[in-house]
Amino acid sequence: MSQLLTVQLSDIHFREGSNPVDDRLEALLAAVLSIRPRPDACLVLLTGDIAFSGKKTEYKRAFIFLSGLRVQLAEFFGNQNVFFEVIAGNHDCLQAEDELGVRAALVAGAPERILTKTPDRGYLNILLNPQSHFHEFVEKFTVTPVLGDERVCRSRTIRVASKLVELIGINTALLSQRDEQVGTLGVPMSLLNDLPVKESDVDVTLCVYHHPDNWLEPNLRREFRKFVESNAHIVFTGHEHLQDNHWTEASTGENTAYLEADALQAKDYPIRSGFNCLVIDFDASSVLYYHYRWKNNRYSALVDGVSHAIVFSKKSQDRFNLTERFHNQLVQDDFGFTHKLHSDLVLADFFVYPPVSVSAPGSSDTKQVAGRDLLKYLLTQRCVYLRGQERAGKTSLLKTLYLDILKSSSRIPVLLSGEALDGNFSHLLRLSVRNQYGSDAVEPFGQLDSSRKVILIDDFNKRRTGSVPKQALLQILKAEADLVVIVSSDLPDVADYGATTVETHEPIFSALVTIRELPPSSRAEIVQKWLRMGRQDSEDSPEFRRDAEREQNVLSDLIRRKALPALPYLVVGVLQIRQDDAGDTVDPGSFGFLFQRLVTDALNTTSTNTKPYIDRKDGILRRFAYALFITDTESGSRADFDEAARLYSEQIGIRVNIDTMLKELLQARILKEIDGNLLFRHPYFYHFFLAKHLRDLIDADPSSEARNQLNDMADRPLMRDNQLTLIFYLFFHSRDPIIDRLVSLANQTFPHEAVSDLTSDVRFIDEGLHVLEQAHIDEEVSVTQEAPVRLQTQDRTEAESNSRPEKPLEAVYCDELSVEVKIRFAHARMELLGQIIRGFSGTLDLTKKVEILESVFKLGLRTLHCVLNVLSVFATSSNEQFEKIEDKDLRDKIRVLVNDLVALFARFYCDGALIGISQAVGVSDIEQAYENAAAKVGDTCATQLLGLAIKLDHSEAFPMQFFQTANRRVSKESRLASAVLSDLVQRHTQIIPLHRDTLRKIAGELRVNPTQLLRNAGHVPRRPQS
Repeated sequence: MSQLLTVQLSDIHFREGSNPVDDRLEALLAAVLSIRPRPDACLVLLTGDIAFSGKKTEYKRAFIFLSGLRVQLAEFFGNQNVFFEVIAGNHDCLQAEDELGVRAALVAGAPERILTKTPDRGYLNILLNPQSHFHEFVEKFTVTPVLGDERVCRSRTIRVASKLVELIGINTALLSQRDEQVGTLGVPMSLLNDLPVKESDVDVTLCVYHHPDNWLEPNLRREFRKFVESNAHIVFTGHEHLQDNHWTEASTGENTAYLEADALQAKDYPIRSGFNCLVIDFDASSVLYYHYRWKNNRYSALVDGVSHAIVFSKKSQDRFNLTERFHNQLVQDDFGFTHKLHSDLVLADFFVYPPVSVSAPGSSDTKQVAGRDLLKYLLTQRCVYLRGQERAGKTSLLKTLYLDILKSSSRIPVLLSGEALDGNFSHLLRLSVRNQYGSDAVEPFGQLDSSRKVILIDDFNKRRTGSVPKQALLQILKAEADLVVIVSSDLPDVADYGATTVETHEPIFSALVTIRELPPSSRAEIVQKWLRMGRQDSEDSPEFRRDAEREQNVLSDLIRRKALPALPYLVVGVLQIRQDDAGDTVDPGSFGFLFQRLVTDALNTTSTNTKPYIDRKDGILRRFAYALFITDTESGSRADFDEAARLYSEQIGIRVNIDTMLKELLQARILKEIDGNLLFRHPYFYHFFLAKHLRDLIDADPSSEARNQLNDMADRPLMRDNQLTLIFYLFFHSRDPIIDRLVSLANQTFPHEAVSDLTSDVRFIDEGLHVLEQAHIDEEVSVTQEAPVRLQTQDRTEAESNSRPEKPLEAVYCDELSVEVKIRFAHARMELLGQIIRGFSGTLDLTKKVEILESVFKLGLRTLHCVLNVLSVFATSSNEQFEKIEDKDLRDKIRVLVNDLVALFARFYCDGALIGISQAVGVSDIEQAYENAAAKVGDTCATQLLGLAIKLDHSEAFPMQFFQTANRRVSKESRLASAVLSDLVQRHTQIIPLHRDTLRKIAGELRVNPTQLLRNAGHVPRRPQS
C-alpha cells in the first residue's frame, strides 16, 4: 500500500512577540500522528501568510516553530520521507506605510507590464521586492533557493514509495496590497503555461496557492481555473480563514478536489486555530479527509477521516501523449549517422540549437540570438518566418523545438508539412493531431485555447497552390494558434512579409529569423556531445579536453578556409569520418581524406535500387569541373554537362544515361540547378574533381598544359580557389614535383630577412619596457569554466573575419609588394606545406619531412623577423618625433605609452606566429622530424619556443623536461621570449587540465605565486588584462 499524508497549515501570521501556536506544537503533532495506519510519507503544505507583516524577525519565529515540527515528523517518517512546500500569502509582503502609494501605482500598471505574453521581468522583480524576506526564509528553511520566475510559480516532484507526486506552487500574492479587494489580483498566465510539463509517470498532481480563485480578476479567473483543473487533482488554498472542501467536475468529466484551510493562528481571534489533513491512498484510489480545530486544549477532529473516491487519471493537460510512431519520427536522425561507441544514435545525441539573425517587418535592424536562447525567444513571438539554406538543419530544428515545447511548457505543438497545405486546413490539422497524439486527442486539442497551441510548418516553400491565398492562410494559422513557426528555404515574398492583418493592421509576421552557420562555440558543443558518447572519462580529464581541442581545431581549419560551410550535418559528418578512419595511414584530419569520404558518400546516392556507378559519375564530374575551370565560370549549361558526359563516354567506351546521372547528382546535392545552369553545390566538390582531372592529365602527359596550370596555382596562392585545388591535388599526388616547387617558393618568400632568434631582434623591446612580466596565474578559473570564455572570443573573432574577408589577389610574389601582402603569401605557403605534413606524416620519408619542416620553420621565423623589424623602425621613428615635444613630462608619458604598446603588440604577435606555425605543421608521432628540422634552423630562443609550442599542441602529456630546458634558456637571453614562453604555457593550461604536481612545477619554473592553484588541482591561469 502506498499512502501520502498531507498536512495543510495556513495563515499562521507569526509575530515578533508571543505566538499562541508555539504552545500548540505538541498538540498539533499528536493530532497528525494519531492518523492510522501511518502513511509512508508526510507532506506539509504551508499555504501562505507565514508571517504577520513580512518582517525578517517574524520569519525567525516561524523558522524555529517549523524546524521543530520537521524534526519530530522525521522521527516518525524518516528524514527522506518528510517534505515541505511553502508559498506566499498577502501577509508575506512587507509594505511600509510610506510606500503604499507607490505599491498601488505599481499594481495599477501591472496588467500592461506582466499580465502579458512576455512579462516585463524588471517590473516583475519590483513587484516581488516586498516578499524578499519571505523568499530568504524559504531558502533557509528548505535549503533550496527560489530564484527568477520560480518566485511566481514553480513545479517539482517528490517520490513517495513507488509513486511520483507533482507539486505546483503559485504566488497569488504577487499583486497584493494592504487593503486588497476580491476580484482584483492576477498572476502572469504565460509563466504558468510555460511551466515544465510533468514527467510521464506522475501519479498525482497537487496545486498550492494562497487566495481562492474568486480573488482573481474575473477575466483572468476563468483562464487560471482552466489551467489548474487541467493539471491538478487536488488544490490547497487559504486566506479566507474558513475551512471548506468541495469537488468540481469539468465538461471533460474530470474531477478536481479543493481544500480551503482555517487559519492556524488568526490575528484577531487567536483562540481559533485549525488545519486540514488528507491521506492520499494511491492503490485504493481514494482520499481520507480530516479537519482539526483547537478545542479544550487539543486539536479535535471535526471531520474524522471521511473517505472520497478519486481517480488519479491523466488530466486533459496530459492527454497529449505522442504516438510511438510519431515520437520515433521526431527523435530519428534523418542523416543516418553512426558512432562506433554508441549504437542507435538519435537526433538529441548531437543536436545543438543554431544561432539566428532576427529582423522585424519594416526594419533594417538585425539582432543576433544565440542558439541557447532560441527556444525562449520563439516562445515570445506570434508568427515567425524561419529560413535557412538547404541542409542547414531546419527540419532537425523543428523536430527538436516540437519536443522541447512539449517538455518545457504547457503548450501543445502540431507539426504540419508545407507540401500538404491546401484549401482544407481544418482537415489537415485534425489529421495531424490524430497522427501525432492519437484519435482521443483530436477533440481536446480543438477545445484548447489558442494560447496553448503551437503550429510548426516545415517546407513552406513546397506548399501547393490551393484555394486559400497565402495571406489568408497565414491569418487562419494565427487565429488557430498563438505561436506559428513557418520554415522555408526561400525568402518570404515582400508582399507577404510586409502584409498586415485585416482586423488589427499588425504585420502578419512578427519576425524574420535566419539560421546562421555554426560558430566555434556551437561546433564545440557538438564535438563534446560526440566525444562524450561511450566514454568513461569525464569532460574535465586531460584526455577528453585534448581530444575535444583536436577535433575543434580540425573543424575550424576547414571552416576558416571556406572549404566547408559550418552546417550541423557536415560537422557531424566530419566527426564520424575521423572516428571511422582513425587508424588509417593517412591522417583523417587532412583535407583530401575528409572530402574523399564526403564525396564518396554523396556519389553513392541513387534514385533507384540500381548500382550507384560511382566511377561514371566521378569521370563526368572531373571533366565538367575542368570545363568550368578553362572557361573561368562558376556554372555551365546543360549542354556543357552533356559534353563532359560525352567525352567521358568516348574515352572509356561505355554508354552513359546522362539524364539519370544528372538526376542522381542533383539528388545527391553535388550539383544544383539555378536558372537552367548547373554548378557545384559546395566549393569543395568543384576543387576536388578539378584536382582529380589535373592529376589525370599530368599522369598522361607530365609536360601538358595542366602542369603549367598547376604551377601557376602554386605561384598565386592568394587566390582561394588555387589553394583548395592544390590541397586536393597534393592529396592525390603526394610525391608530385609540385611539392619541390612549393618548398622553393617558400624559401623565396622574405628571402632577404634574417631568421628571427627572438634575442637580437627584440633588444629594442627588452630594454627599459615594463609590460614583459610573465603571465600571472589566476587559479580562480577552471578549465571547464575557461572554455566558454575562449569559445566566445573565437566566436567574435570568426564573425569579424567573416565580415571582413581578405580579397583574393592574382599577384605573384615580388619585392615590390607591401609587407602586408608578403605576410599573406607567407601564411598561404606555410599552410600548403603544412597540409602535406599533416596529410602524409605516415608515408613521407624522413628526409622529405625535414626539408618541408625546415622550409616552414624558416619562413615563419623570417616573417616574424620582418614584423619585429617594422616595429623597431616604428619605435625608433616615434621616439625621434617625441623629442620635438617641449613638455618633458608629457613627452615621457607618451614615450612610455607608445613603447609599451609596441611591446604588447610584439608579444602577442610572437604568440600568434608560433602557434600558427605549430598548427600548420603539427601532428603527433613525428618528433624526430621536428628535432632534425629545428637543428637545421639553429638552436635559438625562437626555435626553443617553436619546439615548445608544437609539443604543447600535439604531445599527449605535458612536456615538462623540454619546458624546463627552454625556460632556463630563454629567461637568460630575452625578456620578450620569456614572456612569450609563459603565454604559451598559460594557453595550454587553459585548455588541458593538469595534475597538482605539474602545476606546482610550472609555477615554480615561471616564478609566479600559484596560491590556490596548488590547493585546487585542475584550476588554471587566465591571461592578464593588459
